[in-house]
Amino acid sequence: MSAANRNELLLLAGSYTRQMPKAVGRGEGIYSCWFDTESGALRLASSCRGIADPTYLAVDAGSRRVYAIASRADDGDGNTAAACAYMLDPVDGTLTLLNCEPVASTGACHVSTTGEHALVACYAGGSVAALPLRDDGGLLPTSSLLQHEGTTRVNPARQDGPRAHCIVPDPSGRFFLVADLGKDEVFIYRLEDGILVPHSQTMSSPGDGPRHLAFHPGGLHAFVVNELSCSVTVYRFDPDEGELTRLGSLSTLPLNHMGFNTCAAIHVDPQGRFVYASNRGHDSIAVFEFNAESESLVQRSIHASGGRTPRDFTLTPDGNWLLAAHQDSANITSFRVDSDTGALEATGQELELPAVVCLKWAV
Repeated sequence: MSAANRNELLLLAGSYTRQMPKAVGRGEGIYSCWFDTESGALRLASSCRGIADPTYLAVDAGSRRVYAIASRADDGDGNTAAACAYMLDPVDGTLTLLNCEPVASTGACHVSTTGEHALVACYAGGSVAALPLRDDGGLLPTSSLLQHEGTTRVNPARQDGPRAHCIVPDPSGRFFLVADLGKDEVFIYRLEDGILVPHSQTMSSPGDGPRHLAFHPGGLHAFVVNELSCSVTVYRFDPDEGELTRLGSLSTLPLNHMGFNTCAAIHVDPQGRFVYASNRGHDSIAVFEFNAESESLVQRSIHASGGRTPRDFTLTPDGNWLLAAHQDSANITSFRVDSDTGALEATGQELELPAVVCLKWAV
């Protein structure tokens, strides 16, 4: 496909390529798409095949590098997790594989990058890992792996062991926060000479199942979406001490909802006024307004996401658009964002892509 037009931004989408217990894996790998910031339309630029289940991505746009989790063949000890590094061509959106490295765990589900390390969270294995980066952006072997232990077992079907679901650096890059769904805790680590060092931890409410985490742009608050209790929890974050204080939670669902639902993704708009969370089952995006001075969160609206199972979504860097990726209806939909209320207006534009579960901007 042709390179970007003047009003287009480059969007990357990760997908399931294999059949999973709860996901139909028909994806080709990592898709590159152009998003039109005037019309809300999406068009496919290219797809990058070759690795299994590159479901979650991290982008270092400045260095033109992309990192992806992946699945690999069992190494004999039950380990199937891996991370892969790519070189990105921002002109046509193509990706070139640099290398992949195994991680001694299972069920890799999240990756982030510091510019010097890739950090990986493994859901099934309940562990987190650090992999140093080569000078060219490729991955070196794992320098640190920490295994979480124990579980709350409030929800025996989902909390039968530790379930590390994300690893997110704080805005300063000093601390790394890990939401563990199985333990109902948020762990905070430091990274010292490539080694993950436990720093502090904060309990969520029993049975919450914390999944993903996003920081307020001011750096003094963090928001956690709880997969099992279908809620968003606000935390005060001390960037000097590296500690969280739980302030309160709000439901992501309407009061009259009685059906099955689990939450997935959470994002904060660039100005820090609105917080968004996705519902799978209700198939919607909940909109909250946050007041940093009073540290209060209020649910403002809930909008149909335009597909089934919105596993991930993203806001454009200017906060004017929201795009939602649907695992089970195989489509990405776009919405205009009302700057006054945070409400979403569907554009009617969508791009059909199979088993898409992660969206990242390459800008």
